[in-house]
Amino acid sequence: MEVVVGLVIAIGVLGTLIPILPGLALVWIAALGYGLVDGFGPVGGIAFALITGLVALGLWLGIRLPQRSAAEAGLSWAGQLLAVAFAVVGFFAIPVVGAGVGFVAGVFVAVSLRSRTVAWGATGRTIGAMVRAAFAQFLTAGAAAATWLVWALVAG
Repeated sequence: MEVVVGLVIAIGVLGTLIPILPGLALVWIAALGYGLVDGFGPVGGIAFALITGLVALGLWLGIRLPQRSAAEAGLSWAGQLLAVAFAVVGFFAIPVVGAGVGFVAGVFVAVSLRSRTVAWGATGRTIGAMVRAAFAQFLTAGAAAATWLVWALVAG
C-alpha cells in the first residue's frame, strides 16, 4: 500500500511542474486514500491536517502570485477578469497548458488596450510569476510528501 501511495504522491509532486497532471490534488487524494485504507489514528489525523493545509497553501499561491503580479503591472480588476476569462477559454481550447496560455494572453490584451509597450513588460512579469507559482506549488507538494512519509514511517 505504501509503495503505491508513495508513487502517486511522487507523480503528484512532479505534476506541479508538469502541467499534464493535477499535482497538488494527486498528493492530497493519495494521502486521503492512505488514511481511509490504513486508518488515520492520532498521527495520521495531524499529518493529514498538515497535508491539507500545505495543499491549500500551494493552491492559493498558484493563483495569488500571478494575480498579484498582474495587478502590480497595472492590470485593473476588469482586466484581471478578462485574463481569467481568457484562461477559462484557453483551458478548453488548448489541452494541458491552455489555462496558463490563456491567462497570459488575457493579461497582454487587457494591458495593451492602454499601451502595447507596457503590455510586453506586464506579460513578461506575469509569466515570471507563473513560474514562481509553479515552484511554490512544487515546494508545498514536497513538504506534503515529506509529511506523508513521516506519517507512514511512524504509523507503519
